[in-house]
Amino acid sequence: MRSDHPSSQRPRWRYAGWPVLATVAYVALTELSEPLSTQAAGITAFWPPAGLGLALVMLFGLRALGVVAVATLVDNCIDVSASGVALEPVSWNMAAIAAADIVLACILPALAYLPLQRMGVAKDPFQTVRHAAVFVLISAVLAPALNAAIGAGWLTLIGANDPANYATLWLTWTTGDAVGMLIVTPCVIAWSKTDPHRLGTRWWLELAGVLGAITLLAIPVIHDYPVEYLALFPLVWASFRLGLHGTSVAVVLMSIAATQIDLEGDGFFAQYGPTEGILLVQTFVGSFAVVPLLLIPALTERRVASDHRARMRADLMTARSIQQGLLPDAPPDVPGFEIAGWNRPADETGGDYYDWFDVDDGRLVVVLGDVTGHGIGPALVTAACRVYARAAAEAGLPPGQLMT
Repeated sequence: MRSDHPSSQRPRWRYAGWPVLATVAYVALTELSEPLSTQAAGITAFWPPAGLGLALVMLFGLRALGVVAVATLVDNCIDVSASGVALEPVSWNMAAIAAADIVLACILPALAYLPLQRMGVAKDPFQTVRHAAVFVLISAVLAPALNAAIGAGWLTLIGANDPANYATLWLTWTTGDAVGMLIVTPCVIAWSKTDPHRLGTRWWLELAGVLGAITLLAIPVIHDYPVEYLALFPLVWASFRLGLHGTSVAVVLMSIAATQIDLEGDGFFAQYGPTEGILLVQTFVGSFAVVPLLLIPALTERRVASDHRARMRADLMTARSIQQGLLPDAPPDVPGFEIAGWNRPADETGGDYYDWFDVDDGRLVVVLGDVTGHGIGPALVTAACRVYARAAAEAGLPPGQLMT
């Protein structure tokens, strides 16, 4: 399994010009998503800008909310179409919707970021399973649901939405924000910490293979074969081999492909109509996006634990060799006696030991040590006792005082 390759320095784009680049990207994603609207005020279940907004706040802090506000304002002031760019018509109703859009666009990433920051997982929530699960819970459930409830309520209050349609509007809004965060945010965060030059040719070839497999799956889907869920297999492969930065690219491609197929009236979900179809597609994509977000940290934790065990075992084997070196090399030569010793620890190291040595008056001192427990701690006790025993015996102390 390959892991992410965080650069030792922050990417250069984080120091200069990032507000302009972020604003352009946010407006571009917004303009691409708005034509897919199925609800009042341009609300759609496909909303990648939500994920980009959260990623910017996670990278740059709450100051990035200014970029989100400016980008949302620009998007509400212009209309991009095939005929060109034009200013949006101004009315009190449109002004109220635009103001709410700007406020809610800033509230959403704040609702997700502040709890993550308080829990200490906002900088990189994809290193442990616990942190990733917290990210999914907050960004895909709590923050979008609360933000959508406020937004849908406001649109209903000003008459831009039928009260009977509140639940559908809320569900569509929540799904768009949640799936956008699950797809775009991990991709931006992962690549902001990755140096593409260090990935290697093999990594890029494997990524191309995964993307090719997802693309090939689109062929039977277009011909109405319900095989969408087979996309899980290349995603799992990418999770084992490519890390989060590779898997996130595969998830983005899968989202684009699934959405485009549904818009063209193909695939299993198209039979439910434009509103339900796009909602089901995004739910499908969001469910698949959660798999690598939890699987990759689990693999990372397992690899780290395995490396730790390997280092610990190597250290224990070194300690064992040192401990074995403290034992006598050869049996003593005492007329009328045959003396031998043997020691085998229950673990790599242990406390039990034996020793023998001559003292100046011609006597042989034999020491047996039965130390409680196994491992490094008892072994350290053994080494200390060996030194004390030899020093006390050479001082001519009787056995009782020697033991004391």
